[in-house]
Amino acid sequence: MKAGAVDEVLKSCKKLNVRNILALRGDEPRESEYALDDAPDEVQHGENRRFAHAVDLIRYIREQHGDYFCIGAAAYPEGHPTPSPAHPGGFFQDPQHDLPHLVEKVKAGADFLLTQLFYDVNKYLAFEKLLRSQDDGLFEKIPIIPGLMPAQGWQSFSRTIKLARVTIPTDFQKKFQSLKGDDEGVKDAGVAVVTDIVNTIKQNRPKRRFAQGFHFYTLNLEKAVAQILEGTELLPAPSLEDEYVKSSGEAVGNTFTINIQPPPEDVSSNNQTSTASRRRRSSTKNRVIASGSIPQDQKTDDYVFEEEAGKPRTEADEDPLAIAEGEGSLGRAAT
Repeated sequence: MKAGAVDEVLKSCKKLNVRNILALRGDEPRESEYALDDAPDEVQHGENRRFAHAVDLIRYIREQHGDYFCIGAAAYPEGHPTPSPAHPGGFFQDPQHDLPHLVEKVKAGADFLLTQLFYDVNKYLAFEKLLRSQDDGLFEKIPIIPGLMPAQGWQSFSRTIKLARVTIPTDFQKKFQSLKGDDEGVKDAGVAVVTDIVNTIKQNRPKRRFAQGFHFYTLNLEKAVAQILEGTELLPAPSLEDEYVKSSGEAVGNTFTINIQPPPEDVSSNNQTSTASRRRRSSTKNRVIASGSIPQDQKTDDYVFEEEAGKPRTEADEDPLAIAEGEGSLGRAAT
């Protein structure tokens, strides 16, 4: 890629007020894709190879735009897969081998590290410890964001593991293999595995001055992620007062007065029928719009009647978890 093309992308980002950039090399281009028609050799191997590595892109963005952008770089808890016929499987992976490249990225201007997906939480924790323990303190304060992807089905899960070349702990592997013919079972197992990983990282994170973030690879399938957010308490549960908020008053300048009405006397903070307690847990399933009766052998939660499908429900439309479940006008549209 040439500098001019990068400049155009960054210009568009500024126009759209995009401030966060994840700088990746991407798939390595084939030799023919570097070629420029009727260009001399010094150009072929000069300007057109300017961004052969992610660090080149990071350095260029910093040089051209200063601190305007917050730049992220990729990290690999199990090591970046490098083709090597001399090693098992034809690939060499070692986080220690990647360390000089990560150091170079951070010194070039990376503000945070986002990891490749993983399922062995112990390997992630060891990787983070490796970075945090460097004598120069370069990684002491930089955010390291774990990349997580819940399994959505056996075929896609198997393909992802093969492409990413990540390790599956033996107990997880046996569990997934026993569910090969049950995609819903694989989804539920995937939610359980990632939930356990998130909770383990939360419990083992060292004391820092910044919060622990998590990145979820959704692949446009958000329901499993909604379950994980709920199960790990990464989203705050609504309070009882939330049920009785009504907007009133008049706009004054750029502000609007919101009057919070207290709950009725018969509703207390210990009431087990609160929204947080009553909410049906998020489901990984999409609900089907039924035009007639629901089959007797099916669960009613898996269906919504046609005449109800388009009706807005204010409470559900304001609740991200309800939307993820397919409730409300927004949830039904998404489903």
